[in-house]
Amino acid sequence: MSRTFVKTFGIKISDFILEQVMQRAKYLLENTDMTVADIAEELGYSNDYNFSRTFKNMYSVYPAMFRRKTPL
Repeated sequence: MSRTFVKTFGIKISDFILEQVMQRAKYLLENTDMTVADIAEELGYSNDYNFSRTFKNMYSVYPAMFRRKTPL
């Protein structure tokens, strides 16, 4: 199944899932007043540090800084 997914969509399943989770994170940061820790928990991260590091790796900015640039 994994090979078929990559052939069809050109991306690994795990990368696709991570992209979807991070898109949800961006949405929550832009449209709610949930804390970064609450968002991390909502998305299944064991702690907000791991979530913040993953978010920064994907978008080159920490979630709190992203939120400051995005008015609610």
